[in-house]
Amino acid sequence: MEQPLAQAATHSTAQAQPLADNKNLRRLKRLNTVITACLLSLIFGAVLSICYEMFNLLLSVGASVFTAAVTFVCYSRANRQMTPTREYYLWRYIPLVLFVILPVVWFVFFSSGEGLSAREWMLVAQIFIGCLLPIFLLFYVQRSLKKLIYQLET
Repeated sequence: MEQPLAQAATHSTAQAQPLADNKNLRRLKRLNTVITACLLSLIFGAVLSICYEMFNLLLSVGASVFTAAVTFVCYSRANRQMTPTREYYLWRYIPLVLFVILPVVWFVFFSSGEGLSAREWMLVAQIFIGCLLPIFLLFYVQRSLKKLIYQLET
């Protein structure tokens, strides 16, 4: 008599496991979406900050909106990839390299012939601490989430 009860308990636990996995998978995908939104925001803010120091306000806002649009398109292309492949990471890193890293490198190496002033070094430190470091950390977390999502889906 106890054996059918044990089988029923095992059966219901086995059914609950895929439901729990689906729920966790949905949560992970939501977290991935939140991280993508954070990355878009940080890249938009970094470009706005960099451009504001180099250009006037109207050009800075235009460049930032263009950057956000290109970043959104690149992230959409990356998210079409089901597995974290090289193509996925290429599409993820294109906006970061084009719109954040290259302008910072350009600013540091080609700003003036006599070197950077203290104000300019503070700007570089602000961009690194306020933009680049959080972006790299979010990329790391998102890469880990993508791998976990891929493992749960297979």
